[in-house]
Amino acid sequence: MSLRVTEMVAEAIPGARLAIVPDAGHMALLTAPHIVNPMIAAHLRAADGVRTARKSRLSTTAPSRSI
Repeated sequence: MSLRVTEMVAEAIPGARLAIVPDAGHMALLTAPHIVNPMIAAHLRAADGVRTARKSRLSTTAPSRSI
């Protein structure tokens, strides 16, 4: 996929972030882990924060059920 197509895809996805790792090629995880790993970790922390907030919001708004 060309860089322009990649940019267009990222622009079309709400909230998407495009990270370009210079000189990494298709194996960025192996050739530049010092750059890629922190990006993945930040993404997972952000996703966990969304999941945690959503779970918390659901538990406070959902009616309790007794069995």
